[in-house]
Amino acid sequence: MSYIRKNIFAVLRGNIVCGWNRLLQKCRYKNPIRLFHSVEIDIDKGAKLFFGGGVAIGACSSCVVRSGGELNFGNKVAFNSGCKIVCHQKIQIGDNTIFGPNVLIYDHDHIFDCETGVKRKEYKCSEIVIGKNCWIGANTVILRGTHIGDNCVIGAGCVIKGDFESGSRIIQKRVTEIK
Repeated sequence: MSYIRKNIFAVLRGNIVCGWNRLLQKCRYKNPIRLFHSVEIDIDKGAKLFFGGGVAIGACSSCVVRSGGELNFGNKVAFNSGCKIVCHQKIQIGDNTIFGPNVLIYDHDHIFDCETGVKRKEYKCSEIVIGKNCWIGANTVILRGTHIGDNCVIGAGCVIKGDFESGSRIIQKRVTEIK
């Protein structure tokens, strides 16, 4: 299928999916929005999703917003294929930020206790803020409580948590301790 045809179908799909969710008062968006094939948008009752203008979500990606959560995409945000966001509290993504394939973003962790193990439906949440004009490399994992300033580059395969000043270049940052 040609590039132009793929984009036309992505715009149609975006307007249908977001239009339906807007009718259900779960989603607001600005045109154009492009949702490529097999994109999953899952918004619980009481959750909020906002897409700025020119957002593109690549094939086989998913955006999940749980009750009470708020997910905000700035203008011209672009997700490559296979990305996943799960929002329980708040995730904010700035204008013109681009994501490589298979990026994962979670604003929550399961609550874990050494005595009783994992609590399946209990979470510890902290907001995630990703600035404007950032480039997030392929296979990056962004964990709860992360704040990334404007104009940052996060290298492929990074697992990050914490605060990163504007203009940062993160080549490899691994989470070594759980707080």
